[in-house]
Amino acid sequence: MKNLKNLISYKKGILLLGVMLITMTNCIHEDAQIWEPDDISLQIAEYIELNSDNFSEFNEMILRTEFVHLLKARGPYTLFLPTNEAMQSYYTEKGYSGVDAISLEEMEKLVRTHLFAYLIPTQSIGLGALPDTNALGDFIATEFDGSDIVIAKRATIIKRDILNANGYIHVLDQVIDPVVNTVFQILETDPEYSIFTEGLRRTGLSKILSLVTAPYGRTEVRVWYTLLAVSNDVYAASSINTVDDLIAKYDDALGPINNPENGFFKYMEYHCLEGIYYLSAMATGVYPVISRENQVNITVDTAYKINYDPTDSTFISFIPLSANVSSKNGVIHAINDLMPAEIPFPQQIVLQTTHFPDLKAEDCYLNYIKNFMDGDYFAKIKWQGDYMQYYYKSGQNYLQNDCISMSQGFWWLEITMPKMPKGKYAISAYFKVGENRANMICYIDDVKTDLIVETRADSKSYMTIPIAEVDWAETREHKFKFVTLVPGILYLDRFIFDPIL
Repeated sequence: MKNLKNLISYKKGILLLGVMLITMTNCIHEDAQIWEPDDISLQIAEYIELNSDNFSEFNEMILRTEFVHLLKARGPYTLFLPTNEAMQSYYTEKGYSGVDAISLEEMEKLVRTHLFAYLIPTQSIGLGALPDTNALGDFIATEFDGSDIVIAKRATIIKRDILNANGYIHVLDQVIDPVVNTVFQILETDPEYSIFTEGLRRTGLSKILSLVTAPYGRTEVRVWYTLLAVSNDVYAASSINTVDDLIAKYDDALGPINNPENGFFKYMEYHCLEGIYYLSAMATGVYPVISRENQVNITVDTAYKINYDPTDSTFISFIPLSANVSSKNGVIHAINDLMPAEIPFPQQIVLQTTHFPDLKAEDCYLNYIKNFMDGDYFAKIKWQGDYMQYYYKSGQNYLQNDCISMSQGFWWLEITMPKMPKGKYAISAYFKVGENRANMICYIDDVKTDLIVETRADSKSYMTIPIAEVDWAETREHKFKFVTLVPGILYLDRFIFDPIL
């Protein structure tokens, strides 16, 4: 979001896991207390100043870091606000004599950890994480303890939904620690995961899981991982007591164990998913591993089920108290079984045309419409024409309300989609059709398909249009190129890959 990015750069310018579906939705418990809105004529900074008896300690950090000016601006913002008692407890925990003992750099991190550049009413908080990142660019975990909402596994919201002119305040009984460590750093300090951690180290996956940013196209982007971790206790139940026992079980001698073709490497990588998925962000679908050479199936119905097998109704589960562990580059979920690498039961795969790291790094992403004039601006999206548009508007029938659009006239658009598992697929794409839309020829990997893609129609609507059937012999990226046959506008949201069994 644009104002979130402004927050990040501001100083440069001046409990249980429920098995029923209701606990998986983004809602609060029915018996949770809802606080009445306060005076919405006040800005967040003004509210804190007027209630200094309760919040003077955190306010002192807001003043010293000059975030007070931001919290008097239009917003919208959400601030998770620790009480003075929470701050005193934090000083004791960290060995500080008081606020004067905290460096200005640390104060900035603390304020940004508690500050979000969008509205978060408590009714939107579910089991998993807050809907978007804070002003440090980190996700913060959420869960329930009875009717209470717990933030970052330590702080309880004790007063909710204090509505001010520029956003919400939620009062906390503890301070939220800034997220510092990566998924690997968190695990390597936990002796309960020593076997799993050593497996990651010996395969070399630990180096990948220690990255926070990586180059992508013309920019440096945040990288995210979801780790499905196996504890020593789970291994012990299968008579695996050391990492050498684990290697002996899965090493198939296809090269050294740090070779991606080796069975032990495949086993360890199968627990390392590309992207960040808290439970609140999970839905039934396919989740690729970081090399995209394989994928894990997750089914969400009356429970979260990993690699559900419909033939015998077996599946692997998350361990409730050890799920949704936040890190600087992802999230960790503990699971209750070994989860050997397998080719899961085929499922439909959906790939969005806007899900590319360099596009998601733009201020416009999930915020506003923007035209791009340079056909080589993005690493995986190329075009020729007047412009390519990132289209975002609430209330649209697109995934996340966004899509790729091309201007009126003649043009071509080429999108290189992420690696797809080898196999047979019926491919279709989701468009918005209408009177001024284009009809197109489609090429897949530079080979012309047999069908004409027609998005010109008598009235505006949304339509899934078949593209081609393919039989891919290897797992790799694939290029989709559309060339106008009848000139017009394009709105392209996603590609759908249905397995042909």
